[in-house]
Amino acid sequence: MKTAPFIIATAISTVLEGIFVLITTGISYYTISSAFGKFPESQTWTNLFVYGIGGISCLSCIIYPVIYLGTGWLYAFLHWREAGLSLETGALGGGLSSALAGLITGIFSGLVSIILTPLIYQSSFPGQMPPGTNFPFQSINTLMTSFGSLFSACWSALIAGGLGAIGGLVGGALYSNRSRS
Repeated sequence: MKTAPFIIATAISTVLEGIFVLITTGISYYTISSAFGKFPESQTWTNLFVYGIGGISCLSCIIYPVIYLGTGWLYAFLHWREAGLSLETGALGGGLSSALAGLITGIFSGLVSIILTPLIYQSSFPGQMPPGTNFPFQSINTLMTSFGSLFSACWSALIAGGLGAIGGLVGGALYSNRSRS
């Protein structure tokens, strides 16, 4: 396994995933803030909330696998450009670079959620919750977000590693028999 292709593929994947995390988090924050700002008008906020959060979930189910597969392929391509490439090397390097990028992004996403959760509560719920319940509810939710984020980062690394290995295997199949120019 070559170091430079590993670092480049991991860095590009982490940056792409990080940008997507920031975009989806911003959209989620806006959707939640807007939805709960219109809480009494249940039909209005429900549609905005469901479509906003549901759309982000659907987009994530498409974007992340593409990034993970692309990371594996990118590792294989960069490795092939630097030295010869075998199927095993492409799969191993692609899987490891995607797994590391998924873990880093999962931790980053968790930190963003931990910071953003209190902001959502402060801007959305103050006038709607009974006095004295906002802080405990917010604290419990932030704590659960922390544990969920760590759990999510581990699963993200496993899924990313598997998809990255597939992308690296495809890249290895494409480039292992070609001569470098």
